[in-house]
Amino acid sequence: MRMEWPSTIADSDAVIVREETPDGLRFVVHSRREPQFTCRTYAEAEARTLAYAEHARAHVWYANGHSGFQLVGGSTRPASSPTRRRVGAAPTPGQPSK
Repeated sequence: MRMEWPSTIADSDAVIVREETPDGLRFVVHSRREPQFTCRTYAEAEARTLAYAEHARAHVWYANGHSGFQLVGGSTRPASSPTRRRVGAAPTPGQPSK
């Protein structure tokens, strides 16, 4: 089952959707960039999707029915912004940094 992609979610993000089937509960992970896949537990779906999000610098959302989407986690910086570290000694606690 393909879902209609919400306009509020980035193309690189992934969405976990809970589905009840005659065989029981399952969690389907949807993404525009990767094929969808199914997991038997939410924990498995979350772990696999967060691993994807870290690699793809994306966010993971959970579709919680009628109330919309809940952010689960994911990348906190865009791919175009490298990590910047300050080189030098850390300031002494209580002293202003230079």
